[in-house]
Amino acid sequence: MKIFFKTLLYIVIVLIATSFSYILYLYFSAKPLKINLENNLTQKAIQELNAIDKNISNDLNKTRFEIESVKNEIQTDLNKSFDKNITQNSILEQNTTYAEKNITYAKKNASLEGNFTLENNSTLEGNFTSEGNFTNLFPTKKQEAKRHSGEPLLAIIIDDVGSKKQVDAILSTKLVLTPSFFPPNKNHPNTPKFAKLFPCFMIHYPMEANHYSRPEEGTLLVSDDEKKLNLAFEKLRRDFPNAKFINNHTGSKFTSNLKSMQLAIKAMRKNGFSFIDSLTINTSVVKKVIDEYNLRYIYRSVFIDNSSNIYKIKNMIKKAIALAKKRGYAIAIGHPRINTIKALKESNFSGVKLVYIKDIYEYYK
Repeated sequence: MKIFFKTLLYIVIVLIATSFSYILYLYFSAKPLKINLENNLTQKAIQELNAIDKNISNDLNKTRFEIESVKNEIQTDLNKSFDKNITQNSILEQNTTYAEKNITYAKKNASLEGNFTLENNSTLEGNFTSEGNFTNLFPTKKQEAKRHSGEPLLAIIIDDVGSKKQVDAILSTKLVLTPSFFPPNKNHPNTPKFAKLFPCFMIHYPMEANHYSRPEEGTLLVSDDEKKLNLAFEKLRRDFPNAKFINNHTGSKFTSNLKSMQLAIKAMRKNGFSFIDSLTINTSVVKKVIDEYNLRYIYRSVFIDNSSNIYKIKNMIKKAIALAKKRGYAIAIGHPRINTIKALKESNFSGVKLVYIKDIYEYYK
């Protein structure tokens, strides 16, 4: 009997020891499995996150593509509208009746509003502007001149702009100034890019002078025919897609030639440009041609830097301010020269509001 109980006890002890050993085995075996499982789950989570990120990137790229497609469609529509407006403007010009011309010539000897007294050494310069299609870019005298009331307005144009240094000088004034850029050529190839830095700008187109030793490349000549002038302004439109305003650089000979100016104004209108007479000579026929088209004649009243003396420049600025206060508005012209920029920075413009050309043309008759 004792032997039986001893044997039973031994078996129980063996079973307990075996069970305990197995439990220890399972514990230490399961830990690496748990770690492996956790690693596998982590890798799977990372893969899923990467897949989500890839899907998001694909969706963003698709959205960007769709946005670019819409932008391209809009630009295409704008270009079509642009071409259509040019065509419409050309047709309107071709259909001008003799009756309209006779009305214009009947007014020629009448007392026209908008006549001016030429200042000593002054050159008239400015700009038209109008939103919409090309047929509206030249405001006509049929539209009443806008009556000015309130704060006097002064527009200052800076001619002969062609370099980054000049652009920086103009911007450094922190004043409302209208730069007039040369058309791009080998001497100043980046003017279309510079023009984009300004909310309003002009194009300073070189025209033949009676006496000038350094004519710009691409200067318009009185010997140029209609085809050459059309090509010149078509190229200008391509260079400056959003430009509206042109004034002449030099041009004493060209602007005194009636035929040349008639062809030039016609070509400008066909390509959606407005012209302002810089009046570099008192025999200019621009006003006569502008009157034939029954348009406003916009001109500048004061030329601020005929002299490079800073005190004289400041005095001319004061003259422009005084004229603006007297009449309600005025246009002045300067250049991106060191003393001109300095004089503008140091001048007191209280009592007048500096504006762009596009904000003042409607007041001219």
